[in-house]
Amino acid sequence: MTINRNHIKRIFLALSLLAFTVASYAQHPAAGTFSVIPRLGVSLSSLSGMMIKTTDAVEHSPRFKPGVVAGVDFDYQFMPNLSVMVGVRYSQQGCKYDNTKSETTTLDGNHQVVRITGSGYSDWKNQLHLITVPIILNGYIGPGLAIKTGVEIGFPLSGRMKYTETGYTTNDKGVTVYTKPEYHDYDLKPTLSSVSVAIPVGVSYEFSNVIIDARYNLGLTNLHGKLYVGDKVKGRVAEFTAAYRFKL
Repeated sequence: MTINRNHIKRIFLALSLLAFTVASYAQHPAAGTFSVIPRLGVSLSSLSGMMIKTTDAVEHSPRFKPGVVAGVDFDYQFMPNLSVMVGVRYSQQGCKYDNTKSETTTLDGNHQVVRITGSGYSDWKNQLHLITVPIILNGYIGPGLAIKTGVEIGFPLSGRMKYTETGYTTNDKGVTVYTKPEYHDYDLKPTLSSVSVAIPVGVSYEFSNVIIDARYNLGLTNLHGKLYVGDKVKGRVAEFTAAYRFKL
C-alpha cells in the first residue's frame, strides 16, 4: 500500500492529538492549589555500619530488606513549577543478613579431625518501625514530571533483632547431628535514638491525579545512638509508592 502525503498528514495529526491529550491529563496543579495525597508503597532498606559478629568473630554486612510505607501528604503549589509537601508516614525499615555459620574444629594428637562443632544462623534481620515526617520541595520539569528533595525527620516506635540458631556436631566419620533450632528475639528500642534525620531525593510522575513516586532516603544521623558503640548506623531506604491527589 502506498502512503501519500494525505496519509502522513492524518497520522501526524492523530499523533499530535494523542500527545496533546496525554499532556493535558498529565499537567501538574495550578499555582495556589492545595492537595491531600494519600499514598501506599514498598521500601527496600538497609543500615550502613550495622555489622554483626558470629562466635568465630567474623563480621557480616547488612543487606537490603523489603518493607511497607504508607501515609498522607499535604501539598501546596505556590508557584507554577514549584510546590512544597509535608507528610506523615508509617515506615518499616531495618536490614537483613545472609545465612551464615560459625564452627570450631577439634583435632587429636595426630592433627586428625575428631569433631566439628558449630552453629548455623538463619533468617537474621533487624526490623524497625518509624513514623516519619518528610518535608519535600517538588520542582516540575515537564507536564506531571517532578524532581524532589528536602528533609525527612524520623521518630522510631520500636525495633526487634530476630534470628534462628541451630547447633550441630560432626564426628570423625562425617555424621552430623543437629540440635533443636533456637529462636532469638531482642528488643532494639533501648538502643534507638529518639529522632533521626535523612535527606530524600527522588522523582515522580502524575497522570490523571495518580502519582507514581520513587525516592531514596540517605540517613544523616545515628539510628542506634544510645547504646551501640560500633560505627554509626545510618538508614538507607529506597521507596516506591503510588498515590492519588485530591485537590481542595
